[in-house]
Amino acid sequence: MRQYCLVCVDPILCLSMALAVPGLGRPIGDPPDNSPVGASTIVGMNDCFYLELDAMTGAATAVSGVGLAGFSLVISLAFDSEASTLYGLDGPSNLLITIDPTTGVGTAVGPVGLSFVADLAFDSQTGRLYGSTLDRLMTIDAATGAGTAVGPLGSSSVRGLAFDANSNTLYGTDTDIDHLITIDPETGAGTDVGALGFSDVEGLTFDSCTNTLYG
Repeated sequence: MRQYCLVCVDPILCLSMALAVPGLGRPIGDPPDNSPVGASTIVGMNDCFYLELDAMTGAATAVSGVGLAGFSLVISLAFDSEASTLYGLDGPSNLLITIDPTTGVGTAVGPVGLSFVADLAFDSQTGRLYGSTLDRLMTIDAATGAGTAVGPLGSSSVRGLAFDANSNTLYGTDTDIDHLITIDPETGAGTDVGALGFSDVEGLTFDSCTNTLYG
């Protein structure tokens, strides 16, 4: 069985360090994202299970049961720290949802209306919710779920997104070449940073309190 782990990424030097995630054989954190439950905790998804991840060890604990109250495959997460709202994207229905971080219960917001969304990232300063359709950057209306294309990313497989509020930088992971990239939020254009040192980093999140990028 293929094993997955939480990794810590230096966005400047592009050096990565693995944190073990025992007992999980599917990708966690498609993607993980900042959690309102504590500075040392991030959240993620393993198919339809909502997880809390220890940021120091990578250990995962399931919070919700199967389906997130009717949503069968939540593949993306993003957290609005200003409004304390956790967003998710349900793959089969292409619905933007909000998730109760205590119970894992999901509530539909509305259809995104565009193609498959691989990941989400939220800029709490501007109130913008971003999404990656693998090859294009999009913005998503957090009130209705409606998506709007921004522009091409310059890659066909950008599966991770995270917004660094400290430096106003939007990051992505290009899983075709396993590199970290920065993304222009106005045009969608991606710029290569360097090799991650890990394959298939399919989710990203940024902890602004510790200035740490996780994948």
